[in-house]
Amino acid sequence: MEKNTEFHTYKPRQDRSFRVVLRNLHPSTEANDIKQALKEEEHEVTNIWNVKQRTTNKLLPIHFIDIKPSTNNKEIYQINTLLNIIVKFEAPNTKRDIPQCMHCQKYGHTKNYCRITPRCVKCAAQHLTSECPRKVQDGNVRCVNCNEPHPANYRGCAVHKQLQQKMYPKLRDRYVPQKPLSYSFN
Repeated sequence: MEKNTEFHTYKPRQDRSFRVVLRNLHPSTEANDIKQALKEEEHEVTNIWNVKQRTTNKLLPIHFIDIKPSTNNKEIYQINTLLNIIVKFEAPNTKRDIPQCMHCQKYGHTKNYCRITPRCVKCAAQHLTSECPRKVQDGNVRCVNCNEPHPANYRGCAVHKQLQQKMYPKLRDRYVPQKPLSYSFN
């Protein structure tokens, strides 16, 4: 950073928090109560948030919990009751999508550890998207990655498709049944 070198980096795995999903606990349960109950089970919680239903914003009986990295983290899956309620701890679903940096618009890293020159998602100029002078939505957009006329976060971008195919190849080709042959008897 002292030499103004452009780079991106990652948080080491041993420093990342251990995330779990807690199911079947009522949404009205206080986060401090959950934190205290897990502390008694020897797990140090760093963050808790209740999941909302996507369209109605209604709170669901699902909580995401971040735990400080420790050797006993996986023991949390053995806990069946918490606050006198039968619960289930699960690993979160893994996304099969490549992360995109909202700072430089490149794929494979996130903005938290990016030190590359910022690029706009709309016009590909060297500024943050929030500072873009173009406030009106129009068709005059440019992709930073492939230079095509679409925004940089477009999932149909050729660069995104290539990286997605390389990182997560299809397990098998999709089966499309063919029309049966028709015979005519004269």
